[in-house]
Amino acid sequence: MGVVGDLLSVEDHEHGGETAFDRLDYQTCWGIARVVELHSAPGSPPYAVAFEFHEDIAEVDDVANPTFLRLYQLKTKKSGSWTLSTIAKPTKTSSGNVKLSFAGRMHVNLKKFDDITEKVVFVSNLPLSEAGGTVGEFHFELADDDKLEKFLDAMKAESSTFSQSDDLHRFRFLECGLHLSTYESTVVGKIALFLANEIDGDVNAKQFYLTLGFRCRERTKNLADLTSIEELVASKFITRASISADLEKLQSGRIRRPQWETVSRSLAIGHHRDERELRDAWFEYEMTQIARATPATRKLADHLRGRVTPIINSASTLLEGAVTAGATVRADIEAVLGPRSEKFSVAAALYEYSR
Repeated sequence: MGVVGDLLSVEDHEHGGETAFDRLDYQTCWGIARVVELHSAPGSPPYAVAFEFHEDIAEVDDVANPTFLRLYQLKTKKSGSWTLSTIAKPTKTSSGNVKLSFAGRMHVNLKKFDDITEKVVFVSNLPLSEAGGTVGEFHFELADDDKLEKFLDAMKAESSTFSQSDDLHRFRFLECGLHLSTYESTVVGKIALFLANEIDGDVNAKQFYLTLGFRCRERTKNLADLTSIEELVASKFITRASISADLEKLQSGRIRRPQWETVSRSLAIGHHRDERELRDAWFEYEMTQIARATPATRKLADHLRGRVTPIINSASTLLEGAVTAGATVRADIEAVLGPRSEKFSVAAALYEYSR
């Protein structure tokens, strides 16, 4: 199932409603931006991206028959810059045990999938000193000789299997351009442009961003649990086909959805302010259904339709029936979506009755 399909394996109430997920971590955000970049590439080449929660992102060209694997390790800093020596410096735990350096972990994953790994990339919000302002990926092997030699010495001391001739050319650094304080708004902006280009749609970009983010996190698979490229390929991936299917569903949902302009003509709402508030609540509910279509929200929609239809059918006016139905189902709505206004419940009743 796609992003707008089976979003989560558990119902929303187990996560405390949608407000519990109003922010995604930096790593997931960069992964979303990468998916958007790959999907927008000229010629529509195939791609598949796997997410490991708070750690690496793996990318192949085709899950059925991959010809390359790219591995991305994401780390952030609040200030300063990176150096090759800090990336290759082992650290100690609070108990005194030595942990692999960042570069050491990159090397472990490279060797795990050695035959097919095209590159391992250290991705961060801040630059690498040795890169000298390079735009895009910087190859470690292009660093000054003295700094490169220290890096190589550190890697060889940490891992007896590190090979300068076989491994060094696959080590890269990428300053990704997502700032710690604004990364979410940057990625939401990318999503808005993406949706406009793909479906020319009025889908709420923040809602779709969160939905895609949750789907990516659902598809996490720790690389340490995998021992072969076949196991990696068998794990869950976000693919071009799945994103295309999701966009098609969004487009189809926009075409088949009930129209506020049509429904509002039958409401006879007295004051324009009341009409505006109900209209805004209508579109808020619509975005919840289109861009955040989880098993729980789909079940809620079916449940609401069954409950509000007889109530509204028996009312003397559409508005009277919607108000009564909204009060009746408000608790059901809040059990899934969290606290909502009275107008939201009325709009939800109207929306499902009009489908």
